[in-house]
Formats: sequence, structure tokens, C-alpha cells
Amino acid sequence: ESVAFAKRYFIYSALWVGASIATTNKARTWLLTAIISSAVINALYSLITQVPGNYTHRATLIQDSSMTGAWLIAGAIVIALSVALTAPHRKAKLISCISIAPLLAILIFTWTRSGWIGMLGGVAVLLLMLRPKWVIGLVIITALLIGFGPDKIKSRASSILDPSQKSNAAR
Repeated sequence: ESVAFAKRYFIYSALWVGASIATTNKARTWLLTAIISSAVINALYSLITQVPGNYTHRATLIQDSSMTGAWLIAGAIVIALSVALTAPHRKAKLISCISIAPLLAILIFTWTRSGWIGMLGGVAVLLLMLRPKWVIGLVIITALLIGFGPDKIKSRASSILDPSQKSNAAR
């Protein structure tokens, strides 16, 4: 079963190709701008067209795939946060911080637990590398969101630890 789903991971190879080609600051800026802005456009379009009035509906994003889309959005969140934490210019930091809001919102509305886990793992690693003390804040914010968030988020998040769930074995 894992082999059948492995094809989804090839999507990330485009990021590695782009990263290896972007050898100058200008090329890296264009690459990061393209990744973040395309993800934000996807998120905003999907939030406007798929979420209003039906908050329990699973947003499938432009590519009509909740899971693959969630993984791409999770990656974009980590990239946007890395820019926000490391960019030399205040404008780039601000734009990256602002872009995280729609990305996080649509990631939640995909209801894709693997995307949530991937984003939290990526953010945790990034924070451990750049701002280790902030990991405590990440844990607290995540616990508050799960503890006091809507019932569907609580239910979906708690099911991540349920050993009887078939998808947990695959994850």
C-alpha cells in the first residue's frame, strides 16, 4: 500500500531541483517568491470557493487532491516561516508572516492529518535550528488549538494516535 502512495512524494523533487538550480541570491528570491505566492493563491482561491458555508467539507485545493495539496501547503508554510525568520529585509519577513495565515487556514480545512503532522514536524525542526526556545510556544499553541478548537479539529487530531485507524498504520 505504501508503494502505491509513494508517487505523491515525487512532487517534492521539483523543490530539490529548484533549490539546486537557484545558486544566486536573485534566483533563490525568485524561487521562494514563486513557491510562497503560488501556494497563497491556491489557498486563497480554495478558501473562497470551497470553505464558506461548509466548514466541515474537505477542501481539495486547486489540484483537486486534499492529501497532495495539504503536503504542498505544509511545505509552503515551512518555507514561508523560514523566510520570515531568516530574510535580511523587513518587507520580506512581513510578507512571509502574512502569507502563513491563509496557508495555515486551508491546511486545516483539508482535514489531512498527515499534512498537519508534516507541517508541525517541519516547523519544529526549523525552530530547533533557528529559535530553539520557540518550540515550547509551538507545543503550547498546538495544545491550545486542539484543546479549545472546534470539535472536528479535536476529533481529527486525537484520531492521529488511534492505533485502530487504518491510515495511521500507513502514516
